[in-house]
Amino acid sequence: MSCKASVQTDVHVGTHESAQQADEFDEAPRVADVQPTLRTEYFGIARRMTLRPAQRTATCSCVAAVVGSGDDPNFEWYGDKPDIGPDALVVGVSAEGIPCEHRGRGPSIAAVDREGQDVVIVLEEFKDTRPIAAGAIIPNPGPSGSIYLRAQGKAPYGRPEAGRGLRGLCKIGTGSETTNVP
Repeated sequence: MSCKASVQTDVHVGTHESAQQADEFDEAPRVADVQPTLRTEYFGIARRMTLRPAQRTATCSCVAAVVGSGDDPNFEWYGDKPDIGPDALVVGVSAEGIPCEHRGRGPSIAAVDREGQDVVIVLEEFKDTRPIAAGAIIPNPGPSGSIYLRAQGKAPYGRPEAGRGLRGLCKIGTGSETTNVP
């Protein structure tokens, strides 16, 4: 059994007139903006980092929080510290030494969210079904972005002082100028 088929095509290529139009630019074509190179190897929960023992004051309800670079002396790294560039900041939280009516297991970072230019660290009551998360490596939100804590559910950790804070957020810092790396 054999099959006989034929195909007929009709192809037209550009004319001399359209080639001239393509060459008549008033200015050179634009090149896309160069994207910054990330220098940080990991963003997210930093389980190998805690706040160094120190005299602490509450930043938000029932918790002290520190925002800084990966080399900040307030942070203690267990094992190798990951490479953290100017495109990132580190956040550490602790309830040690902070007065609180709630006597729980302490705060643990449940999530890191973005809301526009801002970064929101969500705190929950520590659960023994997961490792405690006392630190996070977050994207640097830049000078016009802020860093906030937000309590998850009924957890007391990270709530703003009564009458302060927008949408239940407690501001702990702002981003820095050095977010874009050449």
